[in-house]
Amino acid sequence: MVDLRDVKIVKKLVRTVDDTELMKDLLFDKKVRHAFGRHTRMENAKINLSYADLAEELSLGDGKILKTSSTKYMGKIKTVLVCGSNFLVLEEGERSMHDALCVVRCLVAKRFFVALCGESEL
Repeated sequence: MVDLRDVKIVKKLVRTVDDTELMKDLLFDKKVRHAFGRHTRMENAKINLSYADLAEELSLGDGKILKTSSTKYMGKIKTVLVCGSNFLVLEEGERSMHDALCVVRCLVAKRFFVALCGESEL
């Protein structure tokens, strides 16, 4: 069963829509609180209720994101980084990604596909 709650979509106003990608790591669109200096990379980091082998803050356009690698206890969660040059492209990219994920979910659940927009002849 495909659970859409296992896919997190992060939108960033940078570059072009061609830079949209599926990340095997978790991304958070949050700034990092720097308790000890200005570290942007930490090993064995505690993230929410989980632990990550590596957590690092990356610059992406005008903002920053937190990328975690080898996160434990997070199951099958993946992140899709949707990039776009303006807000309209970002919103449309997010809607398109959601629609595509819904199609995959239906195909996995029912295992059949009707071509040509469902216009089948009986």
